[in-house]
Amino acid sequence: MGVEEERTVLLALDPGETTGFAVMHMTPVHTRRDFPELVCTGTLSLWRGVEKLIREHRPRVVVYEKFLLYPWKAREQSFSAMSAAQVVGAIEEICERHALHVVGQSAATGKGVRLSPEKKAEIHNRHAIDAYCHGVAYLRTLE
Repeated sequence: MGVEEERTVLLALDPGETTGFAVMHMTPVHTRRDFPELVCTGTLSLWRGVEKLIREHRPRVVVYEKFLLYPWKAREQSFSAMSAAQVVGAIEEICERHALHVVGQSAATGKGVRLSPEKKAEIHNRHAIDAYCHGVAYLRTLE
């Protein structure tokens, strides 16, 4: 059994046409300066690759930014395929098949996490950064 298999892993996702992901260890986050150790980050096309990430990293929890259509954004989405909503549905179905605990968060929840410039540079992709922030926000809710 490898080191990664001995630890508990969380998969965080920022769904969309380009879906950001962050795989991290579920370590306690007690202060706003604590950040979990990253296993890997990156982007996927829509939901393609989510199942592979689940098989490879065997997360205990999957956290994602849920899709909400706000009234002030409705006009922008007119005649849109609403790919983020489709990706969320695919993520939920994949996680259900794997019997994983899934947590959806509002966009504001992830945006409430402030990263240092060094951590942003380490991740260096805005979609993966958003995913990582959702993972950190979830870990901050654990005791």
